[in-house]
Amino acid sequence: MTLSGGPFAYRPNSNEFIDPAAAVDVLRGVAEQLIAGQIVSILYGTTATIGEPADRVRFSDQRAQAVADRLIELGVPIPQLHVEGLGSDFPGYIVDRDDEGRLMPTAAALNRTVFIEFTAPVVCG
Repeated sequence: MTLSGGPFAYRPNSNEFIDPAAAVDVLRGVAEQLIAGQIVSILYGTTATIGEPADRVRFSDQRAQAVADRLIELGVPIPQLHVEGLGSDFPGYIVDRDDEGRLMPTAAALNRTVFIEFTAPVVCG
């Protein structure tokens, strides 16, 4: 499952959602399934190529943790959630710098995501 933009848009240079209530609304059904099925999930955070690589990993970890925190608030037990920041080194990375090294905002936005991998199927609705 990929969480990007819309209810999962973050404030600039932050791990805070622009609309936390909307993010929780989307995550509620996922949380219910995780709890009922005792499903373990790994939340991978990713970022655009802004800053140093180590900072990108740390920042992407914080964004993935923000999603995990919402799931915990919805009742998902902590042992069912694992968080990992990947920075901008991940499968599916979209080149977000032009030939002169300038950040391309649209491409960069596509790299600001949280991917959730589940140990069992869940229904997204």
